Amino acid sequence: MQHPVAIVSWPTLDIINHSSEFNEQGKKELEYNDKVSIDINTFDLGPKNKAGFFGAYHIYPNYPDFMNNEEKYKEYKDEFGRFMYGGYLKEFMSLNKKYPALVAEFGLATGMANIHSNPDRYNHGGIDEISQGKGIVRMMNAIKREGYIGGIIFEWMDEWAKKSWFTEPFMIPYDRHILWHNMLDPEQNYGILANESIPPAKSDIVISDDGIIKSIEISSDQSFLYINLSYDKNFDIRNKEIIIGIDTYDRERGDFKYKKILIY
Repeated sequence: MQHPVAIVSWPTLDIINHSSEFNEQGKKELEYNDKVSIDINTFDLGPKNKAGFFGAYHIYPNYPDFMNNEEKYKEYKDEFGRFMYGGYLKEFMSLNKKYPALVAEFGLATGMANIHSNPDRYNHGGIDEISQGKGIVRMMNAIKREGYIGGIIFEWMDEWAKKSWFTEPFMIPYDRHILWHNMLDPEQNYGILANESIPPAKSDIVISDDGIIKSIEISSDQSFLYINLSYDKNFDIRNKEIIIGIDTYDRERGDFKYKKILIY
């Protein structure tokens, strides 16, 4: 028995020279994202391979930077207008004729934080679920249009164990980060099925007072900290402002400056 065999790669290792990919110093020769290529066209099959060979590529719309910066990709249009992602797919396929190509990973993240922007608004995070769904369909249509053998959506359900450079330094202790859901991190929120925590049924802390704020209720789950405030009925919330200070480090360190007129 045999089954098809593939190499797995991604845009940083393609055979295209991306003139727009450069490092912070503006020096192309120092940029690692366009420094090495894996050319599947140089692979040959032996006579015993009957099942076939193909390339499996992870292609997302917002990284590396040449996905955002390459001017020629702006010329690509579909029924909704400019689509730079499709421009890359088209150029990639024009240079990979020897073996079939599968987009083995593509998708959009719904994490609250956008940590890498895309000119067509297919950012790394900061996308709502409706835009995520429409964007995935648009990408799949481009994958089909440009002659790929298919595409695999990343991913079915949110994966709390993932991390990104944006949030990794704050995962303390690191060996317990899989127990918490970071709603900011796009890598933990790629799922087209949300894996969400269950909000608490009652508050962990309740503080009552006779002032403008009648009570403060605090609770939490694996994803959020919840703070519910009850106001005096005479409090003018439209014209007044309340600041909530949260100390996350050390009571004896740090400071916070504010205008006293804002505190009630």
